Amino acid sequence: MMDKLLTDHKEAMRAVLDDPDNLEYVSPDIDGYEEIVFEAINYNPRSVQFASEEIRNNPEIMEAVIEQFGDAIEFLGESLLNDPNSYHLKLMAVRQWGGALGCLPESDKNDEDLVLEALYGSEDDIDPSSVFGYMGNELKANKEFVMEHFLRPPHEEEFFDIGIIRLLPESLQNDSEVMLSAVKAHASCLRVMQEKWRNDKNIVMVAIGQDGDLLEFVSDELKDDIQVVEEAVKTSADAIKFASDRVQSLL
Repeated sequence: MMDKLLTDHKEAMRAVLDDPDNLEYVSPDIDGYEEIVFEAINYNPRSVQFASEEIRNNPEIMEAVIEQFGDAIEFLGESLLNDPNSYHLKLMAVRQWGGALGCLPESDKNDEDLVLEALYGSEDDIDPSSVFGYMGNELKANKEFVMEHFLRPPHEEEFFDIGIIRLLPESLQNDSEVMLSAVKAHASCLRVMQEKWRNDKNIVMVAIGQDGDLLEFVSDELKDDIQVVEEAVKTSADAIKFASDRVQSLL
């Protein structure tokens, strides 16, 4: 760590060649500052975080950096971040790193194209629950959008985190159509649903029809329902152990 700003061009250049992060200690008022910045980011694009606000608001410089590291979007200058003309930079960033969505203004987090790019087009294979967490509140509450893109059957080898159910806004957690859609796509979602849905026979029958062992998580009332238990043992004979004593004695 240096104890003073570097104001001499040669000294500053030597410093960033030694360690690009030394850009933090270079005075923006130095002659040839931009040249020194280019030298630093040539060796380590992430060192742009130490550049002046003016540099980080330069669209050409930031585009060159984001082309190499999508996560550099978090270092975008405030005016460029909020500039509608910087949309292509944001799109470029989420294509590389889905988490870039979380660095954007709320209006961009509610942009369907940016969210879908993070969800389906990101090179880092970010999981859907993480993308959902970064989304704006307006889009999180969009029932049709959420059902189509987040509560759908997973693609081959695609990771699905059932915890996404708990991330849904209250309006969707209390919507029977949304909950039914969730268990149709991912039966295990039943495990983390509100108690009232684990006592909803329609939703429960759909879930245990795919995985009988989910009988463990249904309400006591439905564990005592012979029709529910019979459906569960069709896909898992061991599920009988989760039924009520009364039903077990009957089967």
